Amino acid sequence: MQTGLLWALYWFCSVDCYKKAVSKYIKDKRYGFYKSLKRS
Repeated sequence: MQTGLLWALYWFCSVDCYKKAVSKYIKDKRYGFYKSLKRS
């Protein structure tokens, strides 16, 4: 069970860091594309 908890924590941190890193690009060029992708 502890291994799963560590994996979940690692996954959450990875997603958070990924969002922070890519947020700049999403706000600029790909924001419209990302928005339309989320819609479908």
